[in-house]
Amino acid sequence: MTDQRRPWHPISTAPRNARVELRTCDAFGPYRLGFPCVLAEDGWINAERQIKLDILPTQWRQWPESARRRHKTPLLHEMEPGAS
Repeated sequence: MTDQRRPWHPISTAPRNARVELRTCDAFGPYRLGFPCVLAEDGWINAERQIKLDILPTQWRQWPESARRRHKTPLLHEMEPGAS
């Protein structure tokens, strides 16, 4: 799927527990993160490393299917209780 076929959406409409691509902005301008992110109960996490992100994203779009890794890290809601 090309970038043109994956439009950016307002961050307020981001789905929970789904891998998405994020765009954020800093003093140098807007940029996108190069890894899938997930909106969890307590904020955004890096879906590959399961690390909480300290960012304020401005937009989101579907994570490209072709960019999926060879192995899948479970989303937070798929993990067993007590697992980290």
